[in-house]
Amino acid sequence: MRRLLIGTLLIAAACSTGPAAPEVDPGAILTACIDPFCVAYPSDWMVAEKGADFISFFHPLAPGEARATIAPVNPQAIAESAGGSLPAMSEEVVNYFWILLDINGASTVEHVERLTGGAYRSAGSYEKGRLWHLLIPDTAEHAVAVEVRGPNDSWEPHAEVFFSEVEVFE
Repeated sequence: MRRLLIGTLLIAAACSTGPAAPEVDPGAILTACIDPFCVAYPSDWMVAEKGADFISFFHPLAPGEARATIAPVNPQAIAESAGGSLPAMSEEVVNYFWILLDINGASTVEHVERLTGGAYRSAGSYEKGRLWHLLIPDTAEHAVAVEVRGPNDSWEPHAEVFFSEVEVFE
């Protein structure tokens, strides 16, 4: 029985990619802001860079694999780059985003969901890990996107924190 358990653990470890995410402490949520927006993030994440129109983050447990970004995007440019027609509805823009990621066969969208207020959340595989994406549309030429990457599904609660509070200033 002991050999079976050890063998099972070794197989499970070999199949997972990257470290498991630490639990999110709901009492330790921080907020990062720049002029166009603010976003919530788990306190164990680090701000990697703040630009005039973007903020990027990483997690020290998996700095190359657990990353997040919030930035403005141009939905029309996304649609056109993926060969789409215009005007494109927000759900189509999300699908075009995943098409662009999959140009080299590196991603698969698994879930697209419209949220109250018109934002779209999607999730899927990307390269050797997972990707969660939130598109908050404003106009045909402007939206804000939050992208969270992690090495495996255990990082989804971290993406939930990033998506939980996004404030876009007009």
